[in-house]
Amino acid sequence: MIMARGGREFFITGHLEYAPDTLDNEYKRDFGKRQDIAKPLHYYRDDDPTKGPVVSWRSHANLFFSATGSTITFIKKRHITLTKLSNRPYFSCEH
Repeated sequence: MIMARGGREFFITGHLEYAPDTLDNEYKRDFGKRQDIAKPLHYYRDDDPTKGPVVSWRSHANLFFSATGSTITFIKKRHITLTKLSNRPYFSCEH
């Protein structure tokens, strides 16, 4: 997650909402149809598509969406602006 403009903008990279087999289905759909399709790196067990994906992001996705929902609820209940919250270490990508 990247924060910009003093906490007024947040950017998330990746697809935490993906189901475990979404990328697998897309890869198998496109493989052989186009020349530029590469196997996803570090996605399959032992990098072997026949062994299925390693689902290593699910707990992170659940934690992220839970924390985001809790934060939004907290802000709405307390009428706190993101500018005030952006000064807290929790909302900063700086260490």
